[in-house]
Amino acid sequence: MLQGPDEQELRLREVYELLGNGMLKISYHVEPNGAFATLPKLGLQFGAVNDFRSVCYYGNRYEAYPDRRRAQLIGNYDLPLEQLSVMTHVVPQENGNHEAYWLALHGENGGLLINGVGVEPINFSVRDCEDWRLSKAERWYDLESSDHYIISVDYRQAGIGTAT
Repeated sequence: MLQGPDEQELRLREVYELLGNGMLKISYHVEPNGAFATLPKLGLQFGAVNDFRSVCYYGNRYEAYPDRRRAQLIGNYDLPLEQLSVMTHVVPQENGNHEAYWLALHGENGGLLINGVGVEPINFSVRDCEDWRLSKAERWYDLESSDHYIISVDYRQAGIGTAT
């Protein structure tokens, strides 16, 4: 069971399959227990060593959320990770989301390819601090960077809504 921001519960079943070609397939089945007033995002978050230097992806060039994505140009991009993890809002909050159909992280010792399933894009962000640190901090100078990147890969992401 997972608990949502408004004390509702979610049943979650995770299935990890290591395929013969070396790929790891991760499947989720999520079942809400009741109605949710809000669910900020639904996906997977993991830490990645700072060895990764760049991300290549096919999707939106700039930050994109469901309520702020209509004017985005979709294309192939190859960017340094530091460029994606820049905090742009005055008050620390969710930021840096991109919609993409696939993404690949590249480093000196290899890489990681992430694909969505189907025709809808996935949402992803790369930051150097955890979500709980963003929620707790009142200003950017309150944030401490992690010694690794935080990668979020989300099936759904809520809009920003406040135009901040």
